[in-house]
Amino acid sequence: MRIGGIDPSIIRELSGIYRPFVKAFKELISNAYDADADLIKIVLAQDLRSIEVYDDGVGMTPFEFKEDFTTIGGSHNRIRGELTEKGRPKIGSKGIGFLAVARYCSCMEIVSKTTKLYSGKIFCQMSKKVDISGYLELPISREVLSSRLRVNAVYIVRYGEKERLSQESYIVDGIMFEFCEYVHHDQHTTLEIHYEINFSDIEIKAIIDFDYLLSLENQADLGEIDDFCTVEVNQISDLDRVKEHYTKITLKGLKPFVVSDLQTVKRSGNVRNMASLDGVTQFVWELSRCIPVEYDLPPDVGRRFGELLKDSRLKYIKRVIFSGGVYSNLELRRPIWGTGGIGKQNIEGDICVEVNICDNGLVASGYILGQTEAIFPAEYRGLTVRVRNVAIGQPGFLGLEKLLAGKHKATLSQITGEINILEGMDAIDALNPGRESFYEENFHYKKLRECIAGNGESLGGLLGRVIQGVLRRSQVTSNVREYINRANIRRKALRDISGAINYLATSTDFSGALRSFFSNTEIIGKHLPECRNYGVSLLPDFKVSNFRVEDMPGLMSDSVIDFEEQKIYFDFSQERWSWRLYILGKYYGIVNKAGKHNDPICEIDTQSQKIYINWNHPVREQMDEKSFIKSAIAWRLAHHVCVNNIDKMMSLGLRVLSYSV
Repeated sequence: MRIGGIDPSIIRELSGIYRPFVKAFKELISNAYDADADLIKIVLAQDLRSIEVYDDGVGMTPFEFKEDFTTIGGSHNRIRGELTEKGRPKIGSKGIGFLAVARYCSCMEIVSKTTKLYSGKIFCQMSKKVDISGYLELPISREVLSSRLRVNAVYIVRYGEKERLSQESYIVDGIMFEFCEYVHHDQHTTLEIHYEINFSDIEIKAIIDFDYLLSLENQADLGEIDDFCTVEVNQISDLDRVKEHYTKITLKGLKPFVVSDLQTVKRSGNVRNMASLDGVTQFVWELSRCIPVEYDLPPDVGRRFGELLKDSRLKYIKRVIFSGGVYSNLELRRPIWGTGGIGKQNIEGDICVEVNICDNGLVASGYILGQTEAIFPAEYRGLTVRVRNVAIGQPGFLGLEKLLAGKHKATLSQITGEINILEGMDAIDALNPGRESFYEENFHYKKLRECIAGNGESLGGLLGRVIQGVLRRSQVTSNVREYINRANIRRKALRDISGAINYLATSTDFSGALRSFFSNTEIIGKHLPECRNYGVSLLPDFKVSNFRVEDMPGLMSDSVIDFEEQKIYFDFSQERWSWRLYILGKYYGIVNKAGKHNDPICEIDTQSQKIYINWNHPVREQMDEKSFIKSAIAWRLAHHVCVNNIDKMMSLGLRVLSYSV
């Protein structure tokens, strides 16, 4: 059987467009989708050297196998804007066809059966008798054709004008057409015969020898090669099978580099990325991501994400079943980041935005989701753009990742998203061969990029909004975390001071002096009480990153940040926020003051049970908060307790400072 019509010198180039193997393999699933398949079964051999794809699509006649499946570069005009019988926009358009997998296996076996009629027409010179089989250019036996061929209409064509003949003027006997009476004609007269063939009890089996094809590079034209593809046309005697329609494609002799990739073992240790999993798992995951199967959404996803990904204009294959490796009858669903917990996210807001584009013929829907931390597995980072429900290349940011730098670029590791093109972005005019990228000059692609990423090199669009939101959240979250850490550190300093005083006042040589000091209720602060309060303590109008701080008693977490209302909630009854010391059965409150540089670093007021700390004291500039708090109280206490005894004062101060709870 002669098929094709392309020089083998470019076969290897065309087959190399689809990389890696899974991207080439997905083209077989796309073919099944275009054939209106509802069920696809994929079986990977245990030795990983062959893989089989069965689908219950409409199947192929021998003519369709030749004209559609094996013709290079001839499909795009035929299917432009075409829908399948089930209303699916056809995926196939590039006309690369069976060559997608040529470099990955030794040969391809195709078995197919259809229940539909094949309709065609032939043109021939006027003659009393015409052997229709001689014009079909397909080596199907006359016996097979004679009982299945039917002529529907015959036209005489003269100078571009057609005249339909009455059925009484000709007879058809099997594959022979014959006029009943003489019809006047000349050299400008041709015959146009419309026919149909019923292949409902016929199964075709073809084998394409890729090893042989690739060995002919720079040697021959496919149209002149007779033996690289063999086709059998077999009659089915089982009446039950006559009603079936299917296609089964088997890739045999998978190349060593394909087998090696599939044999990859999972890396040891804590694995966070898909690239660290075993080869078969990577293959299944990548295939699930790029073929037209339904999203793997939790049942309670609701409005947040589900409705954005369940547009009625998106058409899916109902079931795709995979078996092989550790998997047995695994039903594939399209995974997205956060599956299982994504319903807890909120699509409204500064880092979770809805994509809803309707602009000059471009219609798209989906979402862009930002996170406050890097997304793992890393393969989910980026925006997945799907045209005709097939992923175009790897997730990315429409070229914006090449323009951004610094913190803006770092933020991209925290963004994921799904964008489904519902109208526009014609697969022929917008997509590069292999469907791995877009033609950047395409009008609809420019519109998409403008809506998502803004114009030129400036950060804008929906993606810019999410990036700014992620940065803002990161800053606010970081500041809140820092504030909590500072509170914990301050509280630790106060616990250490309290523990030190209570310990030293029980069984040490300082116990009598300490107890005597704290039992004296006549000691008062002389300077610091009159100074204004310092902002370390929490005030009603306190703010963090311009977010208003509010008290929320009973809060179970450290804090709650409301980015919509720009509020931060703390439970100030938690111990970390306490500015009190427990000393010898009494509580002393810490009051932070903005004193003068020459005011005392600290004053202890036993009368009011308050300890005043001067946060403007020059010593503070040389210390962190924890050290300053401990030093201020320790040395002031030592000054009061050890009057006129420098050695004891130094000893007490150092012991208080060195004590840790």
